[in-house]
This record gives sequence, structure tokens and C-alpha cells, in this order.
Amino acid sequence: MTSYYYESFKNNYGKNVEIRTADGQVHRGTIHHVDNDQVYLKTDDSNNDYSGNPNGYTNFFFYPGSFVPGLIAIGLASIIAFSFLWW
Repeated sequence: MTSYYYESFKNNYGKNVEIRTADGQVHRGTIHHVDNDQVYLKTDDSNNDYSGNPNGYTNFFFYPGSFVPGLIAIGLASIIAFSFLWW
């Protein structure tokens, strides 16, 4: 299933998506990057509900050669469902 998610996200860079994970979390954001293990979403920092972070802390993420505020990584193996959003 992870190859299905990989191909879906790889072919849709820049699209808005909602992802549900096996631990019950829901993440919404824009597909920023995908690799063999994770999809990276750019979240809306002004609405931390999208980042799954109710305490109001901003997410920061480093991946090779880049520092992006508001970026979260979601393991492809943890995804149980996703849908593209049109907002």
C-alpha cells in the first residue's frame, strides 16, 4: 500500500490533502515533498489544528538541504486513508 501512497503523493505535489493515520490523527496541508518512507505536508501555521498540534506551537522540520517552518512528516506506512481537498 505504501507504493500506492507514494505514487499518489508524488504525482500531486502542491495539492491540498487530508491524511488519516492509524493512530487516529488527521493532518491537513499541502504536499511539499515525498520520499520512499514519508510524505511532507506544509501546514497552515495560522491554524495549528491542521498540524495536529493543539498547544499552538509551530512545527519546524528539517530534511536534507532544507529547513521549512510548518512542515510535518507523515510515515507512509501509518496512513490508512487520504483525500484531496479543494480549499
